[in-house]
Amino acid sequence: MVKKIYLIMFLIFFMSCTVHTQRQNTEQYYQIERISDNQACITRYLGPSGDVRIPHVIQGMTITAIGDEAFLGKEITKITFPQSLRIIGTQAFKDNRLAEINIPVNVTSIGIGAFRNNRINQIRIPFNIKVIESETFRGNPINKIIIGSNVNIAIDAFDNRFASVYIHFGKKAGTYTLINNMAWRLD
Repeated sequence: MVKKIYLIMFLIFFMSCTVHTQRQNTEQYYQIERISDNQACITRYLGPSGDVRIPHVIQGMTITAIGDEAFLGKEITKITFPQSLRIIGTQAFKDNRLAEINIPVNVTSIGIGAFRNNRINQIRIPFNIKVIESETFRGNPINKIIIGSNVNIAIDAFDNRFASVYIHFGKKAGTYTLINNMAWRLD
């Protein structure tokens, strides 16, 4: 009985050390810059390609921004953002292999070319987004966009004239579907 208790205590200790070590190792993949006392911006990603989960907190600071070119050309196939994220910088995820993204609801701005040249085919743009800059989603085979109302979109933010169609429909919220690679329909 005593051996079982020691074994259980050892396993609990080992598992807690493993989780702590994994968190420390993950934090090593990110260079950050302090924005305020408890907020930071990721300035560079140094980790492996593939599936990436950005931590909510790095070095004791909440991640609220991803800086310009931070994940540029890293062969990332999937990205999971922290819900604390508010800003995605210029070319932050350009030239990766992202097939889908889920932008957190707190994001208000997406920079120039942020997701350019990926493999994204569907996107949900949160209602809090105020600005989508030039070339943000160019070079992606996007065929479905779920978007809120009154988002300011640069005319060349998407391929296939999406911005002009969105503006034509009065910047209405809804699901826009690409038909035959030529026209957008608001559902």
